[in-house]
This record gives sequence, structure tokens and C-alpha cells, in this order.
Amino acid sequence: MNIIEGEKYKIDGFSDDQIGGKLMTMGLLPGYKIFIIRKAPFGGGFYIKVEKSCFIALSVQEIDTIRLTHLS
Repeated sequence: MNIIEGEKYKIDGFSDDQIGGKLMTMGLLPGYKIFIIRKAPFGGGFYIKVEKSCFIALSVQEIDTIRLTHLS
């Protein structure tokens, strides 16, 4: 999925159980909405705001593990 800076997404689940477990302990739970604040240049990571908790920086591998639905 092409993640767009400045857009909202809903977390539907995770494609990798190990990384998904790590992300859930960080507060990224299925059903939560996230907002993509910034995408790092040259294929770097992402800086996101989680709807009900905090701001988190994620690597490309971590964000690719999240199954997302585009909201806006």
C-alpha cells in the first residue's frame, strides 16, 4: 500500500505476528486510527500519531506489516 503523508488510516491487523505483537505493545491496536505526520526521505521510516495514545516513529518494515484502510 502506498502510504501518503498527511492522511488518516485505520489499523485492520498485522501480516507478521512477531512484528505485530511488538507494535501492539507500543499501542498500535487493530481498530485504532493513525495519522501519517511525516515520511522520511529516501525510503526511510514514518512518523505517526496514534489516535488514542502517542507519537511513534516506525521503520518501513514495521509499517509494511500493518494492514491499513485509508480513511481520508
